[in-house]
Amino acid sequence: ENALTPLGEQLGADLEAMMKANILLGYGVEGIRQYGYGNETMTGILEHRGIADRLLQRLPNLLNSQASILVKSSGVDRAVDSAKFFTAELI
Repeated sequence: ENALTPLGEQLGADLEAMMKANILLGYGVEGIRQYGYGNETMTGILEHRGIADRLLQRLPNLLNSQASILVKSSGVDRAVDSAKFFTAELI
């Protein structure tokens, strides 16, 4: 009780809003296995898709109907999700 400085008290509502946003990251996004801190934001998802779209525009013959895509990642959830959103746009 009374452990917060005046600045801490002022920032309380902002901190609470930020914590709620982090808790819900990825919630309702198809393919996100566990929502919460560390997940892709919708902006991040759209960026991965956009990078894949630009790759296809610049190199249209890179992938053809016989091509296969091998994806490797660190295995960390966010890296797996990033790769999934990028490669899904290529298909």
